[in-house]
Amino acid sequence: MATIRKRPNGTLELRYVDADGSRRSIYLPSKTTKLLAETVAAKVDHIVNRQVTGTEPDRNVAQWLADLPDTLYCKLVKNGLAPPRLPAEPEPEPEPQPTLPTVLQWTTQYLEKHSAKPGTTEQLEITARSLAKFLGPDRTIDSITAGDAEDFRRWMEKFGNERKSYSTGLAKNTIRRRIGRSKQFFRSAVKHKLLPSNPFAEEASAVGGNDERLFLVPAAWIERCIRVAPCEDWRIILAFARYAGLRSHECRIQRWEDIDLVNRRMQIRSNKTPPVR
Repeated sequence: MATIRKRPNGTLELRYVDADGSRRSIYLPSKTTKLLAETVAAKVDHIVNRQVTGTEPDRNVAQWLADLPDTLYCKLVKNGLAPPRLPAEPEPEPEPQPTLPTVLQWTTQYLEKHSAKPGTTEQLEITARSLAKFLGPDRTIDSITAGDAEDFRRWMEKFGNERKSYSTGLAKNTIRRRIGRSKQFFRSAVKHKLLPSNPFAEEASAVGGNDERLFLVPAAWIERCIRVAPCEDWRIILAFARYAGLRSHECRIQRWEDIDLVNRRMQIRSNKTPPVR
C-alpha cells in the first residue's frame, strides 16, 4: 500500500511497492497538498494492482492520468506507472486561399477573352486604364467597394480626361459610359463567382441627350464645304452627314444597291444594327 511521508525540507514523498516487489519512491512536486498526495497514492495503488494482474486501469484512472500535468506524469512514466505521452500532432496548416486578381490583371484578362468591335474594345481599354489609374493597379478586385465606385465617378468629373493627361474632367455622358463599362468588368467577376456583388451596381450609367451640345449646321456651310472638298468621296460623306444624318462609318459601308433613285429611297447600313438579309 502506498504511503505519504513528509521529508525535513517539506517535500512529500510517496512510497510504494511496484509489481516486481521493489520499493519505490516518487517525490511529488512542490506545493502538492496532502489531499492531492493521498489521491495520487490511491491511484498508484490501483495502477500497481492492475500491473500485477496484467489488466488495464479503470477508465476513471486512465482519465486521471490523461489530465495530469506533465511534471507529475513524467515522474509516473519514469517509475513505469504510465506509458510515455505521444507528441501532439501538429495542427494542419490552413489551406492557402486563392489570391484574387488585381484590377489591372482582371481587366486585362477580360479584354483578352472579350470579343467586340474595335471601337468598343478601344473604349473598354480606356476605361480599364482609368480604373487602374484611380484605384491603383495593385488593388485586388475584392477590395473595391461601392464607395470606391462613387469616388471614381467624382474623380472622372475633375480629372478623368486621359487625353489631357488627367488634368481635366469628362462630360456627363462620357462618365456614364465609363461607369457602364466598369460595371461590365465587375459583372463578369460576379458571374465567375469571384465577387458576391458588383460595387458599381448603384452608379448611374444610362446615357441621355445633351441639349447644350445641339447645333444645327446651316446648309450653306455644308454646300461651301462640298465645293472645296478634295475628292468625290468627301463630297458624298459631307452630303450624307448633313442631309441624311449618317454616321461616319455608315457613309463608308453603303452600297450602290442601297440607293433607289426611282423611288427616292435609300437603305442605311450600320455596324450598330444587325446586317440586312
